[in-house]
Amino acid sequence: MYNLYTSDMNLKDIQVNETHVCVLRREKNQQELRVDFIELVFPYNKQLNELKRMSENRNRNVLELIDFVENSKLNVLMQSFNFCDCLSEPWQACPNITKVKSEDYMKFIDEYNQKIKEAKDEKEIAEQFRKKHNFINSQKNKFYEDINKHIIPYLLECIYKKLEDDKSVLAFSHRRIGWSKPEFCLNDDLTVIYKTNFGYGASSYFYTNIRYKGIDILPYSDWIRYYGANKSEIIRYTRRHLLKNEEWIKTMHFTAELYNSMILEPNTFIEDWIISEVDEMVKGLEDLLNRNDNYEIINSYFQQKSYLALMGRDLIHFKGERIAGALDFMDKLRELKSIYSDIESYIERIMQCNLAIYPQLKNEIDLINNELRTLERKLLRIIPQWNKLKKEKEEYDMIKQEIIEELKKNPLDSTDYRMYHSPQFGFLRKWVFEEMKVRFNKRCPEYEDFLKEYNRINEVYDKLKNEIQTLEILETDFKNYRDTIYKYFIYTHRSDELTA
Repeated sequence: MYNLYTSDMNLKDIQVNETHVCVLRREKNQQELRVDFIELVFPYNKQLNELKRMSENRNRNVLELIDFVENSKLNVLMQSFNFCDCLSEPWQACPNITKVKSEDYMKFIDEYNQKIKEAKDEKEIAEQFRKKHNFINSQKNKFYEDINKHIIPYLLECIYKKLEDDKSVLAFSHRRIGWSKPEFCLNDDLTVIYKTNFGYGASSYFYTNIRYKGIDILPYSDWIRYYGANKSEIIRYTRRHLLKNEEWIKTMHFTAELYNSMILEPNTFIEDWIISEVDEMVKGLEDLLNRNDNYEIINSYFQQKSYLALMGRDLIHFKGERIAGALDFMDKLRELKSIYSDIESYIERIMQCNLAIYPQLKNEIDLINNELRTLERKLLRIIPQWNKLKKEKEEYDMIKQEIIEELKKNPLDSTDYRMYHSPQFGFLRKWVFEEMKVRFNKRCPEYEDFLKEYNRINEVYDKLKNEIQTLEILETDFKNYRDTIYKYFIYTHRSDELTA
């Protein structure tokens, strides 16, 4: 392990992208990288303090504050900035500060003054004065807060430009909105890209992608570690991060540690940082293949303390998804041959896992087909009765609708204006709904017994339909896994092994 920090700086005092920017630094004539922090210092605090005093002065108004800012160095804070306030939330923006127009402001003041003149007594005069002063203070406070909120965006924008020109800084943190892929060349062999999409809600992400000699260093072990792992995401990053500014410290630390390992431990770097991921994935696939009991797995990267327990058909389904899905990594794995000659042994172990799971998938498809045929026969037997009851239900509903329309045309003398929402008939006056039930029950006294039978048959029908739908989805998945394996073995001219 390496001392990556520039000093004994207390990390508790650091708020990344608020009080400091986190950077990856390499000093002149030094090989190793270290994590450093550059403090954000606002140079115009004297003017800001003066603006604060003005905002608290009862004799000042927002127009005077605006004039002060426009004629001072604080004017730089009036502009818009590419700044994401909350990395995970949508609709992020830091726009130009809108100035209050003098004519609009004075119009409001004149209106308040007029209301004061028209006040009938001392109490009303005092109330109108209070409203006027509240308006004046709210305008001043809002303008001051808007200016204050632009300080960090301004400081970050300034520091970005300086860091881009600083040759000792190889990478730095940011909080820019939207897609950003700043690429930093650490040396001839190692490149790091911090892929971010801040401020887009559910579409937001934060990845570190490191390439060694043009080859992506990928987290293959995630494929077997997390239930919610996604193949298309795994091939996009080396590490993924939570959408928090402090995560920059982790990614810079990780990048520096990986780089320093390459420099100081070149003989073991490839196995420690690249092949270890492949090794963990392949061992995980082999363990999964041989598990037939309760199999526990972490839910997702973002739910580290949440586990899922898989067994029976759910476990076979997961086996098929992960083992067949690993074939999609084969091209990426073969890219490693230029730096690791023994990669073919891992590729062959993945192939053997697929050979072993293939007959299990075929057997499960046959079992599902048999279950589907049984359920479909049960459904066919109940459909005539269900159709008959469904038609009768529709006729009863038409009677209810007729009563409602009649009540609307000839309303009772009711002062009850409360509304009631019926999923079937929409919004109705509550008395209309209640009266409809009374008249309907008199007209169709047999309805209660009918409804019990209808609900019973409908419940059986829905249950059968849901069971069939669930099995059909599973069947489709199992067939996809089977076909993925079959097509890949044809592609590699080894399809005869599947039937051996």
